Amino acid sequence: MSDDRPNRTEAGRRRFAVLLSTDRDVARVADDRITVFLATLELSEEFRHNIQLVVSELVTNAHLHGHGGAAGHPIRLSASIGRAVARIIVEDRGSGIDTDNEPSLPETSEAPTGRGLFIVRELADRLDTLRSESGWTRVEAELSDTSPSAEE
Repeated sequence: MSDDRPNRTEAGRRRFAVLLSTDRDVARVADDRITVFLATLELSEEFRHNIQLVVSELVTNAHLHGHGGAAGHPIRLSASIGRAVARIIVEDRGSGIDTDNEPSLPETSEAPTGRGLFIVRELADRLDTLRSESGWTRVEAELSDTSPSAEE
């Protein structure tokens, strides 16, 4: 049901796509898949880590908030990654959120949740949410490699 083989795209960017099914381990499965894909690319460790963190947070949000934590719902994960820029897209069948008006941090540091979009906003240059006519919510994050090695 999934095809997570990397493909070449324009200007040296590589694409990745996989269809996930929600369950309690969906973020781990997404992390495993993106980790294998990222290992095929020449990226700084910092950039690789930031991509993995954004994928984890967006997939977790899709599962918990888009599908209410219920099992068996589809989540589409795709990425287009170049040496210094990555675009991560996570799509679910939930009602969506307004990424512009989400609170920055939970009221208390003891809150068990609520940091995901804050983390993504801190790492991403751009974060957008779109709702399609077909019922999919699409969250798109674009990141740049800000490590010193990216400027070489």
